[in-house]
Amino acid sequence: MYISQKIELILTDADRKELDKESYLATILYNELIRFAYDAIGDITAPKHITHNQLFNKCLEIQNKQPNLGELNYSSIGGLIYKLDQALQLFYKKQISFPKYKSFKLQWMDLFFNNKYKNIIIKGKSIRITLGNKNANRDSRKYINAKLKYKLRRHKEIYNYRIIKIADRYYLVITMEAYPIEPLPKTNVNVAIDMNHSNFFVSVDSKGNTIEFEKPKISNIYNTKLDTLKTKRDTNHVKETTRANGSFFLVYSNKYHKYNKIIQKLFFQKKQDTKRFYYMVANYLTKSYDIIAIGDYTPNVSDTINTKMRRSMINDTGFNEFRETLEYVAAKYGKKVVIINENNTTSKCFFCGNFKAKDPTVRDFTCPQCHRHIYRDINSAINIGMKAGIFNKSLFFNSDLSLPKYKMFYHFHKQKLIKYKQ
Repeated sequence: MYISQKIELILTDADRKELDKESYLATILYNELIRFAYDAIGDITAPKHITHNQLFNKCLEIQNKQPNLGELNYSSIGGLIYKLDQALQLFYKKQISFPKYKSFKLQWMDLFFNNKYKNIIIKGKSIRITLGNKNANRDSRKYINAKLKYKLRRHKEIYNYRIIKIADRYYLVITMEAYPIEPLPKTNVNVAIDMNHSNFFVSVDSKGNTIEFEKPKISNIYNTKLDTLKTKRDTNHVKETTRANGSFFLVYSNKYHKYNKIIQKLFFQKKQDTKRFYYMVANYLTKSYDIIAIGDYTPNVSDTINTKMRRSMINDTGFNEFRETLEYVAAKYGKKVVIINENNTTSKCFFCGNFKAKDPTVRDFTCPQCHRHIYRDINSAINIGMKAGIFNKSLFFNSDLSLPKYKMFYHFHKQKLIKYKQ
């Protein structure tokens, strides 16, 4: 089982500067290689193919011309060449455009380390990283002694490492072959899930239990803070300056950059908290059920009937990410996820099969043919389960489906799921 594990690095200010310098040099070298590739391929419409060896030889030539690039770690150079070579292969197949130059200010260049060179040694939470040379003469090496936030998971073999930087934090990403995880015990209970804009999802299981999962308030909490900071950032901190030729450019103040850094950190925290929430829900579902049938719902703004609903749909962009997380967690523990086409699951009565289109504001309805009163999302979830082949309508003959039996929500400050009976 091949996995990647991301662990935050605890570094001193001096170590941070060394990593930034290494990344800066890697960016320069990468841009020089792109310049060479652009000149070498000739006509972009009918490009000449550049081999890995040509890139490597050019890299040695660039280092001889610019001695400061000789300070780079050999493994990092190999990672840069491999990265550009892969991008060029995709370009030749016309899958992407020609690789673009990188800006160190806008994007920190990842540092690659192949494990066979033993540039990184980890003992418990201690880590020793061998960077490039202290000077262009290559007579001595640079080292960083740092700490990991937590220990590596048990593994058979490590293949490579990458050091990345996100929102002023440094992380070590380890690609490894891990020991297989023992499958979770069978529960003999299956579940169908209907995701929608009104709540996060409604689930129905094969025991007849129905749960409505409320929308997480993560976006609301962070968006309020972000809106306030953006207003402060954009107020009187941008100045328009005119050049001699009449054109103009924008000058940003130190306060603007200060607020921008805080905003970037908040965006990162929002992403991390959302990811934690998805994993928490995915783990709960995987431990509780054997087969999980989930609809392929994606918000469609053109179907909205008012501004509030439109905003709700625009903000709910994480459905695909949640489904991917659920599939990953389920596969890890030996459970099964089935993605079902949601076509007609809302308009069709699960009991008698009568079709009737419903306005998005209608949350429950009485079927005009069989006269059963059903909660809209429960009806949709049962239809998803029947499409997946895990339900039979006879399971719900004597069930009260007018409202979900339980409600669940994510407590943001306690960071846990809370379930209660309605």
